[in-house]
Amino acid sequence: MSASKRKLTTLNIDQKFEILNALQSKAKTRKELSVEYGCDLSTIARVVQQELKIGNIVLENGNTSRKRLRKGNYEELDQAVNIWFWQMRAKDAIISGPMIQEEAKKFAEKLDIPDFEPSNSWLWWWKMKENITYHKIQGEKGTANQADYHPKAVYNADETGLFYKALPNGTLAARGEKPQSGKSQKNG
Repeated sequence: MSASKRKLTTLNIDQKFEILNALQSKAKTRKELSVEYGCDLSTIARVVQQELKIGNIVLENGNTSRKRLRKGNYEELDQAVNIWFWQMRAKDAIISGPMIQEEAKKFAEKLDIPDFEPSNSWLWWWKMKENITYHKIQGEKGTANQADYHPKAVYNADETGLFYKALPNGTLAARGEKPQSGKSQKNG
């Protein structure tokens, strides 16, 4: 009779972080964790070796449902786009996929990356890696203080039929973020 085949178990970042927390708090032993998560002791040892990497992903709001820590082909470009994205989100800018692709193209030229074309698949992978999702904009950030005006003088222009240079009704933001209406990026 042949020996039973070993079942391969792949843990996601959340599970790895839970394992690290359990080991640091000394709540469970490595053996108990290997039984609980259905993996070998060597997998637990590998998680402990990757402690810094896993901690950085969790701190950077990375996608913790990922199972692999793969890097893209254009790591420097991805990092530049990521910095630009967070600078724009800090200004409450409304960001769309084509805007990110356009900025990526500009950064590729500056970083001297020949023949880089930011495709939709590149954008999808970048958003997955950085935990970026589409959010509908809610609320009216920065509305006027209505106490200074007579109620008959208050008019909400958001409810008119004017759509000239209308802002998008959503933006890309980190998963869990609740963006409110903000400023569109100025041309130029």
